[in-house]
Amino acid sequence: MLHDTGQLQLAESACRDTFRCQADTLGRDHPDTLRSAAGLAAVLEDLRRAPEAEPLQRDVLERRTRLLAPDHPDVLTAANSHAASLLKCGRHKESERALRSLVPRLERRYGPDHERTAAARVDLGAVLVRLNRHPEAETQLRAVIRSFEATVGSHHENAFTARNNLAAVLHAMERYEDAVPVRRDVLAGRVALNGEDHPITVSTRDNLANLLIDVGRHAEAAALLERRVRDYERIYGPGHPRRRSAEEKPAWLRDDTGHSF
Repeated sequence: MLHDTGQLQLAESACRDTFRCQADTLGRDHPDTLRSAAGLAAVLEDLRRAPEAEPLQRDVLERRTRLLAPDHPDVLTAANSHAASLLKCGRHKESERALRSLVPRLERRYGPDHERTAAARVDLGAVLVRLNRHPEAETQLRAVIRSFEATVGSHHENAFTARNNLAAVLHAMERYEDAVPVRRDVLAGRVALNGEDHPITVSTRDNLANLLIDVGRHAEAAALLERRVRDYERIYGPGHPRRRSAEEKPAWLRDDTGHSF
């Protein structure tokens, strides 16, 4: 509940306590312990501490692979989580290799348009963006968006993630006027789904601000950046590097443009 409502520092404490107690009493291989480890890793990733999360995700994957069949749903879930963690750590080539191996396994188990298969393909699209393979990423993501719209609907979080990644591709290709309405649509959808103050909404608002800077809509971008400082202090705490960095961006925008917003 703490994680789902964006109370990440409290969620980390609760997840860490639970994981330690279960590891001590049930053992590291117990399914409940593995779920707690994966939950703790997910919170750490949302706290932008992916290098701490990746070893946890890798350990969960290795233990589940040893204990279960290769294409057991829990193994496939762990493989997807670890590949996503590699992406968040910036280990893009490793993440691409993991996802290229995982997607066919998911297709065999669930089918090409299943939610889990499509989610892995979204991550693959995000990797391709980081590797500057933009046309390939755009093709991948547009196909995934069609799958999500046909299965879970356009207002599902996975559909928002796919469209958010598509906007990143369009932004990177300098197709700014195509990217802006996609970013706005994703932000509106996530506000409706998660609320104004949820970390994923905050992240989406940041993406829109960065895009608006490149488009030249500086006044709107500045308002979003000022809000980011307050959001980051609430989510990460006053001393977090992301909070300190957030303070610098509005000042940079004022200095760079010569305007007072």
